[in-house]
Amino acid sequence: MSKNKFLLIITGVISLAFYSCSNNPTPIGAQLVGSDLVNLQTIDSYADSLRQTSSYFKSSVNLSSSSYLFLGKKNNAQASALIKFYVSLPDSINQDLIANNAHVIASIISLPTGYTYGDSNASLDFNVYKITNAWTSTSYTADNISSLIFVPTDVSSNRLVTDSLTTFNISNSLSTSWLIAAADSVDSTIYGIYLVPTSGSQKILGYTTSSSTTTTSIRLQLVIQKPGSYTDTTTFYPLQDASVITGSLPPVNHEDIVVQAGVEINSKLWFDISKIPANAVVNYADLTLTADSSAQLFGSTFYNSLLASNLVDSASALPDSSSTSLYNIMLSLSGNQYVGNVTPIVQKWLSSKNNQGLLLEADGNLLGLELFALKGSSASNLQLRPRLRITYTTRK
Repeated sequence: MSKNKFLLIITGVISLAFYSCSNNPTPIGAQLVGSDLVNLQTIDSYADSLRQTSSYFKSSVNLSSSSYLFLGKKNNAQASALIKFYVSLPDSINQDLIANNAHVIASIISLPTGYTYGDSNASLDFNVYKITNAWTSTSYTADNISSLIFVPTDVSSNRLVTDSLTTFNISNSLSTSWLIAAADSVDSTIYGIYLVPTSGSQKILGYTTSSSTTTTSIRLQLVIQKPGSYTDTTTFYPLQDASVITGSLPPVNHEDIVVQAGVEINSKLWFDISKIPANAVVNYADLTLTADSSAQLFGSTFYNSLLASNLVDSASALPDSSSTSLYNIMLSLSGNQYVGNVTPIVQKWLSSKNNQGLLLEADGNLLGLELFALKGSSASNLQLRPRLRITYTTRK
């Protein structure tokens, strides 16, 4: 039997023992290995003083797949929103509007709240601007939102923000222009509105973007009246909507690293595993990250977990999506620590001889703005630094 096949068989037996019990080799597992056949060894980044580095950085994320439309400001983050409604009316009403025989007498937009980041009682106010260029839900991120073209005049009034619903009026002349443009198949200048929080805002809300019921959907209600003939109320729903969250790196303890959803702040983590023989087989590797609870901030609903991926290029923070075992490994909360099985990633480092480290991201990155603060590689208390424990097998 070849050396590689022998090691694979032994590794399979040991792995069964690991997954059925704990992260450390059991007496049963050691007996199955046989002391005269293989070396079973453990290396611990804390106990064995492995070199490590960590850092965090900001990138850009497209939120078009999010279940929420975000609006507001909180700490380092600002969320703005774009909405374009699909408007269509019967020909009879269209002709009355075009002939100036009917008029829009009320234009009300309702945004049902599904998520809150920050104190729910904190203030939120915003301005609403008319967009004047074409866009889709995937057009803008924090990198290019400055290229959006809009008229910097607030077209809203009667803004009301409650725990469950945000409502406001837009100018009737704007909604009338949309209806007339929709009636004219040649005119396609319905570009929608841009919602921007004011400087005094202290929370971010996430509005439900899709729902099976009209009461929990973003909607535009227009009241159209033809004097002496009819008063008609019609409801319209978004054709396109998009959120853009801009922000800086949050101010945290210099010993911490940061992961934040929505704003797309991620961390990189690297361990020196050169002490492990290149031909070793990794039986188990677990990563432990300690939270700095005093610096964290979570929304009203969230995934309290992190995702770790193998980095194929640490300079560009490019994760390895070639295999599900190397991409988005969950680190679950246990007490005040996030812990996960990163065995496939460590094995990849050894077998490829290319250790670029780990990428750490927020689980549910598109569903909120959760801020995770974690003790980094420079923490003065060594026991709080990221910890990697690896159990591996070599042939004697």
